[in-house]
Amino acid sequence: MEATPLQTARTIRVQRAKGLLDESDLKIVEIAFQVGFGSVRQFNATFSEKYCYSLSQYRKRRRNAPNTSNIQPHPY
Repeated sequence: MEATPLQTARTIRVQRAKGLLDESDLKIVEIAFQVGFGSVRQFNATFSEKYCYSLSQYRKRRRNAPNTSNIQPHPY
């Protein structure tokens, strides 16, 4: 099934956000607005759906194990 434009935009936002979570110490709220989410709640829900981790869980894993590049999106 082909992704809708909205799904594609969300995927791009979440991928950019994952990069910022991996490479910066920006606050989650700053990342949310920087990549185009209107709220942290929406950002967290979209990220969790895609990667099966909440933002705080993901960041904690990143800090404990710096090589998080192997965390892949949830297959649909």
